[in-house]
Amino acid sequence: MPNSYLYKREGLPPASLQLAEALDAIGVLTPGGLRATSEAWGQVDFTERVRWEKAVELRQQLVVRLRREGLPGKEASEGQAGWLVNRWQMPMYKLEFSPIPVSMEELEAARQDALVLHLY
Repeated sequence: MPNSYLYKREGLPPASLQLAEALDAIGVLTPGGLRATSEAWGQVDFTERVRWEKAVELRQQLVVRLRREGLPGKEASEGQAGWLVNRWQMPMYKLEFSPIPVSMEELEAARQDALVLHLY
């Protein structure tokens, strides 16, 4: 049954929205959270088979680290932490979130280019 049907029937937000809200609330989307996520998943070599249990262990370690570093927001809930630990999909490759130096002018130019392409 598609998430969109459940949302309409039961008023539940789609799973993708719940995940995005959990990532934000728990602090994954902060610079420190991205660093922690990259370091956690950087332990895994995705050229070999990775068991689901290992993914759960890494997600648990990540949530503990985020809490230890004080990254979850005031709106974060235990349910959201559980969502990340138990339902966040395992990435298919190493996550690497090192900053890429880009000027504001380059960002504006890329945004304008994307807008022009979107109009056609």
